[in-house]
Amino acid sequence: LSLKSVLQNGTISGFVQAKDPAFLKFTGLNPLGQPMMILVADGTFFRYVSVPEGKGYEGLVTAAAFKKYAPPGFDPAHGFYWLSGRLAPEKLRIYAAAQDQEGHGLWLELAYATESSGGKPLRRHVLFDPVRQVIRRHLVADPDGRIMVDVHYDNYVQVPEGGSGNCRLPGLIKIHANHNGALMELTLGDWLPDVSFSEEDFRVDLPLGFQLVPVE
Repeated sequence: LSLKSVLQNGTISGFVQAKDPAFLKFTGLNPLGQPMMILVADGTFFRYVSVPEGKGYEGLVTAAAFKKYAPPGFDPAHGFYWLSGRLAPEKLRIYAAAQDQEGHGLWLELAYATESSGGKPLRRHVLFDPVRQVIRRHLVADPDGRIMVDVHYDNYVQVPEGGSGNCRLPGLIKIHANHNGALMELTLGDWLPDVSFSEEDFRVDLPLGFQLVPVE
């Protein structure tokens, strides 16, 4: 994975692991290929290890420090599905459907039945390509209709390469957060086929001598 972000002011390469419904792990590498940071999250808690600082930060994904870097409208409980270009397998309410004016597929206006903001559901606008059967764009709007986050998916590849079925994963994800204009670009490649993860793979112990810093 190659990550570009205006918040990080640069590009960092590394490895990403994901497991449904919410397990995520990113290991960022320095130019010598050594780990310089590790971020793990399970939908409820997160831990961030900064090797140069010799510190580990951990807390709830609802903490202000975590939300500072997570786009508004991003639900950590659905982290796996955001990364893989899918919708979570929950009950959906579909409000409208319309053809894309540029011919890229079908726009669906929908909401998760269990998701709300101030008692009103967050509306989602999803551009679905029925030919390739992939999501090309995913927007989240607040109850007043203002777009909070805009996610573009592109460069889908079959995983494993040459395999059968419809397991396509995005090779490029662009995330634009409207509240601060932040843009994050993730380029994914070199997929590992037939990989199985357990919850233990998403737990990181602090190296000896590192300081643990609780985050609220």
